[in-house]
Amino acid sequence: MSTPVLHGAEARILHVTDTHLGEGDEQGAANWAIIAGIAAALQPDLVVHTGDLMLRDAASAADRAIGAAALRGLGLPFHVTPGNHDVGDSPSPEPIFGQDVDRRWTQAWCDTFGADRWDLRLGGWTVAGLNAMLFGTGWDEEAAQWDWLEALLRDAAPRPVALFMHKPPYLLRFDETQDDSLAIPAAARARLRRLATGSTLRLIGCGHRHEHRHYAGAPGEPAVVWAPPVAFIGTRSPPLPDVPPHPGCVLHSFIGETVISQVIAPQEMARFDVSYLYRLREKASA
Repeated sequence: MSTPVLHGAEARILHVTDTHLGEGDEQGAANWAIIAGIAAALQPDLVVHTGDLMLRDAASAADRAIGAAALRGLGLPFHVTPGNHDVGDSPSPEPIFGQDVDRRWTQAWCDTFGADRWDLRLGGWTVAGLNAMLFGTGWDEEAAQWDWLEALLRDAAPRPVALFMHKPPYLLRFDETQDDSLAIPAAARARLRRLATGSTLRLIGCGHRHEHRHYAGAPGEPAVVWAPPVAFIGTRSPPLPDVPPHPGCVLHSFIGETVISQVIAPQEMARFDVSYLYRLREKASA
């Protein structure tokens, strides 16, 4: 990955997620080509990919290489955070495809993309990303990530912070107490909320749900933006959005201490559902 080019107090991040690129895929790759064209036209200061870069199998070195080549082919500075299809799912009764997060896959990810948590200065902001798949593992790596995040939020002040990760912090509200595989574990949510309160964390950007949402957040809480997927769209979770989900990306424009998040959903991007992923999986195992 490259070091971002900074432009004074203003900056733009193109936020992409859930590309699901890999061997045997054509639909996701076609949508990615459209996103690559948007990136070339916009020339953002940074591209952030919030995970599920890989098609389906965290153990697939080929999928990892295809995803990495796609990002590097943009010719733009980028950072990426791992998703459940990249390193395995965070602890859950029903991990995606039965793949729990695994240190082997996490190491393979880091060997390809560098550390699975990162931070940098962009314009007037601190921008960071972390490995949401570690939440709930109880691993030493999770403890180290919490220590890093706590120090980051403490030391960033008074600069505003934008944090990127794969799974959303919550489904509807930051004070939710239930565990749900569609968001980070409840214990991690409560801890993140405590860290965010009183900090300069202003934005959390994520993916995973394969739909676009923008929560302003309660007073004192950061805004939360779910970017739409590049690949297949998901089943909509309540409350249903006014507009049916569509593939796309989000452009975050940072102006002073303000961030404006705009969804970009070109109509030429194909709308298809997750069934194709299961068909590819069945074909590969036949």
